[in-house]
Amino acid sequence: MKERIQKRIFRVACTLIATTSLFAFSGCDGVFSYLDGLLSSSESMTDGNSDSLESMTSDDSQEYSSSQDDSQSEYEQGGDSSMDDSSQGVPEGELDFSPAELTEKYGYQYFAQVQNGANLQAFYRETYNACVAFYNSTRDVSPSTVDYAGGGSATVYEMASVNFGQFDLSSAEAITVWSTIMVEFPEFYWLAHNASQTTTKLNLYIEGEYATYASRVAVQADIQACANECYGYLSETMSQTEKALTIFDYLLGNMEYAYESDGVTAEDAYWAHNIEGVVLKKGVCEAYAKTYDYFCELMGIECITVTGMGGEGSNMGGHAWNIVKIDGEWYNVDATWEDAYEQPIRNWIGVPNTEFTTTHIAHTPTTHGNTWLYGLPTLSENRLMPVAVSENGGENTYYPNLDTAFSAMQNAESEYKVDLCPQTTAGIGEGVEINPYAVTFTTETLPQTAKLTLTGKYVSLTDKTVVTAQNAITINSPVTVEYATLKYPIGSSGVSSITKGKNGDKEYVF
Repeated sequence: MKERIQKRIFRVACTLIATTSLFAFSGCDGVFSYLDGLLSSSESMTDGNSDSLESMTSDDSQEYSSSQDDSQSEYEQGGDSSMDDSSQGVPEGELDFSPAELTEKYGYQYFAQVQNGANLQAFYRETYNACVAFYNSTRDVSPSTVDYAGGGSATVYEMASVNFGQFDLSSAEAITVWSTIMVEFPEFYWLAHNASQTTTKLNLYIEGEYATYASRVAVQADIQACANECYGYLSETMSQTEKALTIFDYLLGNMEYAYESDGVTAEDAYWAHNIEGVVLKKGVCEAYAKTYDYFCELMGIECITVTGMGGEGSNMGGHAWNIVKIDGEWYNVDATWEDAYEQPIRNWIGVPNTEFTTTHIAHTPTTHGNTWLYGLPTLSENRLMPVAVSENGGENTYYPNLDTAFSAMQNAESEYKVDLCPQTTAGIGEGVEINPYAVTFTTETLPQTAKLTLTGKYVSLTDKTVVTAQNAITINSPVTVEYATLKYPIGSSGVSSITKGKNGDKEYVF
């Protein structure tokens, strides 16, 4: 597969803000060609239009103020609240599709840490309230014409005009807030990747295909159906690891990378860049990242969308991915890159940060503007190597790695079975076949149990699960290895207790 950069250029106004830059990575530039080890010629495009806004004619535009509609006050979240680090369970009953609250958003809270943060948060609330008002409205939006002082015009669909001047913000700071909301609220899928501004106001647009209420109702119903289908694979007893993996596998089973008709160029249609992509079962990196973020949010897992550059060397291009919080640790996730494999090997979920950042460079909060991105939390240097454990034949519990699973084995009289390459319910239901992958652990003394069985996945003698002890181990209980090879360093003791089950093996690591 080979892909070249295809960037969206839509000139709208004066200092055009647009994710023509924020999401100017119209698709995952260079992603698949990078994974295939191919080089592609990168076309770097920017709008470059700096003409001032001369006129705008519209019968449908409206200036938004939070005071204009008291019915929206319930959505405004004042003050600063730290994010809850506690485990969130699967929501009871049906999913709540109302827009997420501000206090749940990482970027909104991050603004409190920066200069002029109170005003940035105030404008964030104002812009958020305008979006929520539109989300809950039945409006049909008529087209507007934007004329440039230097000549030319564009047709846009204006949702609202929000005053940033009242908060003493620069135009660059206003763009920073707008671009953050674009990233943090996948449910506002109709927000256009462009906006315009006067000296004091930010004009928000929606994409033309979502201009009518009827079109939004239809798309929203389809999105909710997909979310509910994914939700059906979850249960209240699932660990955070299993939930995060289940949502990940659902995307792998229901999406593929979207190309233009030439089969080479990343799809430029707007649906391929938002959560409608999951309805059509295809999209580019932005659709993968926003959908994973949205589904995690709906189903009780903290998740953040990250924008930046992906690839390596000359094959670096605009990209989007996620970080997800599992049992108190933030892990890198790239569903787009994982979906490049014919059979997933969980290579791009839970990648150690030092390794991940060799191919992924996130935008930063260095300067305000449309490539601004909140500073990211500390990311895990541990690799997510999920395993599933059953005790005495009971239900499986998923753990982020084998060390965590070993520490949870507290009953010396119980028999434990560890699935080293577990399938999720969504993986099984959506036909996502996981290939064997390597598993390592650092635990030196294996838990005292009645019996411990390590079960991997076997494809052939050269293609099966390999589980490796990083340190010399001490074994005090019977251990059976099946469909896998257990490797351990010289100096390990009790290895005579290891039994080779079907297609199982053991060997020293020199």
